[in-house]
Amino acid sequence: MRRLALILGLALLVGAAVAWGAPFLTDDREYVAVTPQPDPLFTVDLLPLRGGQRACMDRAVLDPLSEQARFRVGTFRGPAVPLELTVTGGSYRAEAFVPAAYADSEVLKVPIPAPEREVEVTICIRNAGSRRVALYASDDRTNSRSQVRVDGRLVPPDFGIVYFEQRPVSIAERLPVALERASTFRPLVSPLIYWALLGLFTIGAPIAVLATWVRSLKPE
Repeated sequence: MRRLALILGLALLVGAAVAWGAPFLTDDREYVAVTPQPDPLFTVDLLPLRGGQRACMDRAVLDPLSEQARFRVGTFRGPAVPLELTVTGGSYRAEAFVPAAYADSEVLKVPIPAPEREVEVTICIRNAGSRRVALYASDDRTNSRSQVRVDGRLVPPDFGIVYFEQRPVSIAERLPVALERASTFRPLVSPLIYWALLGLFTIGAPIAVLATWVRSLKPE
């Protein structure tokens, strides 16, 4: 009976790995690269920009996977205006133009060249039109260390902006990067330890549970 239970249990584990685990690891999905300023927890603030005004966020950090900026713009139910996105830091500089072809409160997805390495930058969004618009912003505990200035004047809310990778990728493709990032602020914990823990959790734990169940059965 134990032998049959062991065989059936192993078959069930293998079947689950093929039917659920493989698609989970190999299906492509969108991934956040960096989050200079996340969305607020409860109440959304607005950061108005009149025609020609520029909002700049300092002390943001981009990495080589920061290929698409996303932020939300409100037009006060009016037509859109063109915007200019500028990112500068050290020798890195990138610019993108956003045409007036978006809807009110739409999340804009702006492709922008990523830096070759991690770099601290200032992110600026300029209203290149004549009508007032507003950047969706946060003024609560989610605020990052960055400060935002409009035409050089310090303002309380930080406009929300997140960087995604340009193309969807699988968990299997991004897993090494994720484990390396997890060890960044833990100098005594290397990525190898995370790989070992991942193996114990995904392989060792199910086998240990199966072995315990089989041993609890009556011998043949």
